[in-house]
Amino acid sequence: MGTAADLEVVLDGLFLENTTYDYNDYVNKDDGPDSRVLSVFVPLLYSLTLISGLLGNGLVLAVLCQLRRAWSVADTFVLLLSSANALLLFTLPFWAAEAAQGWSFGTPVCSLMGAIFKTSFCCGAVLLACMGVECSLFIARDVEMFSKWKPRQVQASFLLVWLFCLLLCIPDWIALKHWELGMSGVVKCSFNFPQPSTAAHASRWLYHIVGFVTPFIIIVFCFSYILVQLSHSPKKLQKQTAVRLILMLLLAFLVCWTPFNLTLIGDTVNFHLGNTLTLDRPLLMIIVLGCLQSSVNPVLYICVCANFRRHLLHMLCLCHEKPPNQNLPLWENSKNESEENGQMCLQKTVHETCS
Repeated sequence: MGTAADLEVVLDGLFLENTTYDYNDYVNKDDGPDSRVLSVFVPLLYSLTLISGLLGNGLVLAVLCQLRRAWSVADTFVLLLSSANALLLFTLPFWAAEAAQGWSFGTPVCSLMGAIFKTSFCCGAVLLACMGVECSLFIARDVEMFSKWKPRQVQASFLLVWLFCLLLCIPDWIALKHWELGMSGVVKCSFNFPQPSTAAHASRWLYHIVGFVTPFIIIVFCFSYILVQLSHSPKKLQKQTAVRLILMLLLAFLVCWTPFNLTLIGDTVNFHLGNTLTLDRPLLMIIVLGCLQSSVNPVLYICVCANFRRHLLHMLCLCHEKPPNQNLPLWENSKNESEENGQMCLQKTVHETCS
């Protein structure tokens, strides 16, 4: 058996290497350079998207309101789509404030903004899916677009759609809360389920499937069908302004909203697997791309539809030609004269501005 001398443990190295750590050099992950850049860049981007989107959709709604005739079915579709886009943009200032300094508006406002955002998005997606189906039927059966609908039927149908989308947002009312994330002290408006339960999983997947995946499949199918038919169709079909407009609206939706929803589905998968990894930071950036669709739609109306452009220029007093014909559909180039007068108005406006 060994003696005490044999069992001696040398600890000099451990104590000699002992040093003090300067915690002034420690940087919290949420206080790093990337986080500070995001807190400035993201609110600025949100603000630009908000201003351009509200201005564009406000002009669209103003043109529709000043029409001295009953709204057509196409007018009603555009009215509902612009209203949904404007409501969605209304929530952007709150997300911008959260990106800059954390959520400071309390749980009730957090739940309300989340519900408005999701309801507006779902309604916009359903509207575009219906427009895509109508356009596909028009091409397949050579039936006048929206001929089987009446404005009141459209309004009643989408009132039910709004109510259904509100039901989809029940989890937002229940689980969206403001709470501190970890030890950083940053307050966020986020889902705070007590534990990953079956109800929590079901509610999130129900929103993904009904609110995005189903309209996405319909829109992709209609977009592909319209594109193929246009490539093989006579020139008469290619000159249909409404067809080209709907095609561009569907493309804008796919480009703008697909990345955001795929990231959101990825976050749900992480939640389902119990991973602690969150995708809040990527979502902060990608949501701007989604909301950009609300700013792009009015630009498409102006660029594609000559009749709408003429009404807009006259409403803004930028064209002194005779008032546009109120009976002509806004979303068609019904006459060559409409296009020529629209171009004359634009040329005259540019000339007066330069002079």
